[in-house]
Amino acid sequence: MEDSKFYINVLIVEDDIYLSELIKNYLKKNKCTVTIVDRAEEAIQLISENYYDLFIIDLQLAGVVDGMKLLQYIKFELKLDSQVIMVSGNLTIKSAIECIRLGAYDLFEKPFALSKLNEIIDSLTEKKIIKRIPLNVVGVYKIPYTDELNKNYNILVIDDEEDVRMLVSIILQDLNFNVFIAEDVAAAEKILKKTRPDLIILDVMLPGEDGYSFGKRLKADERYFDIPILMFSAKNTADDIKKGIDICADDYLPKPFNNKILISKIKALLRMKNIVDEMKVYTNSLLQKIEKQDILRKNLSKETLFISQLNQTLELADRAILIKQYLTDILDFELFSLFLLDGNELKILSHNHNEIPSIIKLSELKKSPMLKAIETKKPVLIEDYKKSEFYNSEIARAKYKKKSSLIYPLVIHNKVIGVLNMNNKLSGEFDILFVEYATRLIEHISNSLENCLLFQKMEELAIYDSLTQVFNRRHFFNLLNAEIKKFERYKHSFSILLVDLDNFKKFNDTYGHINGDKILQKFADIVKQSIRDTDIIGRFGGEEFIVLFNEINIEGAYIISERIRKNIEEECFILVDDKKVGTTLSGGLAEFKENMTVENILTLADDLLYNAKKTGKNKIIKEQQ
Repeated sequence: MEDSKFYINVLIVEDDIYLSELIKNYLKKNKCTVTIVDRAEEAIQLISENYYDLFIIDLQLAGVVDGMKLLQYIKFELKLDSQVIMVSGNLTIKSAIECIRLGAYDLFEKPFALSKLNEIIDSLTEKKIIKRIPLNVVGVYKIPYTDELNKNYNILVIDDEEDVRMLVSIILQDLNFNVFIAEDVAAAEKILKKTRPDLIILDVMLPGEDGYSFGKRLKADERYFDIPILMFSAKNTADDIKKGIDICADDYLPKPFNNKILISKIKALLRMKNIVDEMKVYTNSLLQKIEKQDILRKNLSKETLFISQLNQTLELADRAILIKQYLTDILDFELFSLFLLDGNELKILSHNHNEIPSIIKLSELKKSPMLKAIETKKPVLIEDYKKSEFYNSEIARAKYKKKSSLIYPLVIHNKVIGVLNMNNKLSGEFDILFVEYATRLIEHISNSLENCLLFQKMEELAIYDSLTQVFNRRHFFNLLNAEIKKFERYKHSFSILLVDLDNFKKFNDTYGHINGDKILQKFADIVKQSIRDTDIIGRFGGEEFIVLFNEINIEGAYIISERIRKNIEEECFILVDDKKVGTTLSGGLAEFKENMTVENILTLADDLLYNAKKTGKNKIIKEQQ
């Protein structure tokens, strides 16, 4: 019974009984007590009587109160610090942004892998969680954290939320850091007059002067400009992250935060602070030494400039150029290649080799130091290639002048995001001292690239339908409007094909929504393979899709449309209980003409689609010329 206080109390609000039972059984195996209700009204009654660490809520609920309103009630009216995961079978960008704004921990689109729940369960059970519960009881679960840094650091935490200050303070004190807390800028300035912190954790939203303004002032003050700033905020869009980093932040952590990520970012920033402090010591001594020491000072200046410029962009291509421009010069070696890990493939991001593959499959890496670095998540130092386990022939080593190599995995939050190969050390050979020195810089590069990948993912979510990976409705119409402007200028013909899967509701009712989603994915893949590279496909809504055939007359577009229809008829099926089940399509094809509007051509295509459905389905009806 002693262990029971660490059980996570979960409330599932979901009207799909099968899904809620599935989640319940999975959570019970992970030390969770689970309650299930199918309406928000029942949930509100239970919340008034019990405390829940975690809510799993469906966006689309029957009754007066939907999932979004329930989330708002939990976070804004009750102001509970419990975590909330929202789930939906039809998650849109608009609803996702609203959920994040209201404080959801994460958003899962159905169907989702239950293992995605592991991260939040781990964070709730393995860390100190301060809970706002009845009678003002605070529950703390103590667990030691390994301190990999070499001194007691002073950390200033500026946040107007008492719970956040308490939680961060407990975490940092357990790491043997000296913690100073302030609820606003005025209190922080009093602390700064007496103490110089090694790191500042700064909330964006503060009473009086906000975090952006105060951070900008600190970076402009020669007394504090070199103190790293970790910015906290409930604002976590790509624009918010970019704004914080552009103005003053060295890194950015959205609220609610994951404790492991918080500790990881703090340690990475303190390591970078060590670099800056060491650079100061080196600079003071280098001023008194000879030409060799002058060269070292210049290299340290390059490193500072490199780090500064990396933080000024969120575009991967820009950072690839900066890495190629600075990395070999700073670390004193000749050849490098940096790959990013994408599933089971390594894709080249930056390099200075004459010939190098753009994509390498992990399955092709046999007895490879890159594979070992990825699997162990540790640097692979090869002091003598001929004597190493990776040696295979002199030919493979011919382009390298030195016997040593260093292969470094790019690791963030215990996950490998890429690998960096370094060869031809200009002075001497790669050794363990070089690994220790390079580690700090490469960790910063890893953090920098992860921020880019997160930004890139946010941009992709804004234009693609998450299920079918075709353009979403909003982005498709942006492209359609651009095509109309091109038509008005150059009079290039284009046509619109509006298609609908035949009997899709019956398919869902018979085989279930999961199989329905599989058919939608298969359908989209077949259409993409059937059209030209210049044609554009988007998801119009539900089981309706829309294709834009550019620079082609309606007769040419009809030929492609028929090819799509035939390919769907022959290939769009899945296996259910070893039985092939599939679908066909009906479509309406219309050509854009002078003085037409978007509404005109869509109405025409929709009428033609309706006729195709009405007259037997599995056919394309084109506009009569």
